[in-house]
Amino acid sequence: MFASAQTFFHDDFDNNLNNWKTGEDPGVVNRTIENNSFRIASLKSGSYPYTVIPVDIDLSRNFEISIAMNYQSADNQAAGLLFGYLDGKNFQSFVTSKNGYFRYGVKEKGDWSDVKTWTKTNAVDTDDPLYNKLSVIRQGSDFIFRVNDEIVYQTGAIDFFGNGIGFVVNNVQTAGFDFIKVRYLSENEDYLPKKSLVVRDEFNDNSNNWAINNSHPAIFKMEDGKYHLEMMIADQSYQSSQSLTIDYSRDFEIKARMIKKGGSKEDDYGLIFGMNGIENLYFFQLNGEKKYAIGKVQDGSYSYAVNWEESKKVHFLSGSRCYNELCLMKKGSRLYYNVNGEELYNQAFPELFGSDFGFFLKGKQTILVDYLEVNYLD
Repeated sequence: MFASAQTFFHDDFDNNLNNWKTGEDPGVVNRTIENNSFRIASLKSGSYPYTVIPVDIDLSRNFEISIAMNYQSADNQAAGLLFGYLDGKNFQSFVTSKNGYFRYGVKEKGDWSDVKTWTKTNAVDTDDPLYNKLSVIRQGSDFIFRVNDEIVYQTGAIDFFGNGIGFVVNNVQTAGFDFIKVRYLSENEDYLPKKSLVVRDEFNDNSNNWAINNSHPAIFKMEDGKYHLEMMIADQSYQSSQSLTIDYSRDFEIKARMIKKGGSKEDDYGLIFGMNGIENLYFFQLNGEKKYAIGKVQDGSYSYAVNWEESKKVHFLSGSRCYNELCLMKKGSRLYYNVNGEELYNQAFPELFGSDFGFFLKGKQTILVDYLEVNYLD
C-alpha cells in the first residue's frame, strides 16, 4: 500500500447510506443490498440496467476507481464498472464476462462505440466462487485498465461526461458487487512504461497551427476538444500535415486516436508520415470494414506493404461512429504499426522522404482526431 495514497470514497455495502437505487422494476431489473453485496438482477433480454451515484473527483489529479465483482450468473454476458456518467446517453464502461473477456466502451450523445472490443485475458477469474476486481486508473493523460491488479489495456484518457460512477449488468443475469472505491494516487505510484513526452495535442485550441478550412469541399476546424476533418465530396481525398521535429535515431512512438463518424464503411482515413509533399510519403490507413493498409507514395506512385487486409483488431463502423487508436512505434531498427494497443505489422525502419506528419481522409465522411501524442521510449 502506498503511504500517501488517499481513498476518499469507499462503499462495502454494509448499509445504504450512499442511497444506491434499490427495489424492483417488474420484468426489467431487481436491485438489492444483502450480505454486504450490491446485487443487480437483469430480467429482460437486450437490456443493460445500471445504477450510479454522483462522486466528485478532482480530474486534474491521478486517481483510481475500482470495484470487485463477487458473483456473476451468466458465462458470456457483460457486467462491471460504469464511470464518467452524465445520463443514459453519455457514459463510459469497463466490463468483463465470466468466460474470460473484457471490453471498454463509450456512449456519447446516444452513440455506442467500442474503444477496446471484447478481448480474451487470463486475468479474469472464471471459476466459482467468482471474484474479479476491475479498476480504471487515470495517470497523466492515460487510462490504465486492470483486472485483478493486472494491466489488460492502456489508452489515452477520454474526458468524463459527468460525475456518476456505479455498476452495469447486460442481458439476463445476476451480478453481485463487493465494493466500490475511489482514491487519489500517491506521488510515487507509476503504472506506465517510462517515456519522455515530445508533444501532446488535445486540440483544445490551434496552438500547433494545423490547417483550418471553412469552405467546400473540406471543413477542417477545432471543436469540442477535437480536430474535425470533414470531406463533403465522394472519391476525393484531403490531408492536413505539418513538420514534426523528432530524433528518428531514437526509439519513439507517434499515436493518435481517430473517430470515424458516419460516411461509407469503405471510406479510408489514417496517418501520413515521413512526408516531403503529397507525392512522397508513407501511410497507415483504416476503413470502416475492419481493414487496414500500409505503404508509401513515391513520386506519385502507390506501393503497398499491406494492401487492405482485414483484422479483428481494427474497430469497424457498426453505428454512427467508431474509435481507433493508431500508433507508429520505432524500436531498434524496426517500425511497428499498432492499432488499439495491438500489433498489426512491422518492417525495417524505412528511409523517410521528409519530416512532415499528419492526417488523411478520403470520401464523404467526418474524422475526429481526439489527440496526438509523441514520446521517446528510450
